[in-house]
Amino acid sequence: MGVGEVISLQEHKQEHTMNTARSVKETALRVCASAKDPLLHLQPTKGRKRKGRLQMETELSRAIERQEFRIHYQPIVSLQTGQIDGFEALVRWDHPVQGLILPREFIPVAEETGLIVPIGEWVLRTACAQASAWAGEGYPHLRASINLSSCQLKQ
Repeated sequence: MGVGEVISLQEHKQEHTMNTARSVKETALRVCASAKDPLLHLQPTKGRKRKGRLQMETELSRAIERQEFRIHYQPIVSLQTGQIDGFEALVRWDHPVQGLILPREFIPVAEETGLIVPIGEWVLRTACAQASAWAGEGYPHLRASINLSSCQLKQ
């Protein structure tokens, strides 16, 4: 058995007492099991993660309304000719406070909530419009590669 210290960076409010107590107990058990690192930090509770997920869902809905999504076009280059054959449309979320948010952070929540459908429709419409514009500028050979969610294909 060892002696350890638990440090919490959470604010301790009345409604968080039970969650904090559970987290302290879990952390204390980890301290006892860890002879190498007697100083472990209290991890955020599952409640905080759920709150963050709910906030992400709310902000995603607002982002759709406010048109905060952007498409970055990544060129697809032929290995044989070295010429650009097309492009891949990559969606990004330009959050007004957090800045650029990558898909790995918001796509899972969008898929779980069904918000991926309007996001995907926008990406598809916007990328096709861009391909058409490039064709009109003398680049008719460019192919568009657009990632779709299986949720969109089910509709």
